Amino acid sequence: MIRAAPVAAVEAPVTQEAVGQETLASLLAKAGRTVGERAGDGKSVEGKRALAAALQAQTPVTNRWLGEPL
Repeated sequence: MIRAAPVAAVEAPVTQEAVGQETLASLLAKAGRTVGERAGDGKSVEGKRALAAALQAQTPVTNRWLGEPL
């Protein structure tokens, strides 16, 4: 008998990414920035660590995920 993967397991990564993207956009908006503006910043730009910490505290995103938008 072949069993299908649970729906939650298949949808979880998409949902986590969506939550991360929404939260990132929200935090940047509060700072008066956009995701596009932030993408050009270097690795050591002030506030990046605080932004990463806030994202990790509010969302289930991983360090690997944080490396892409930040």
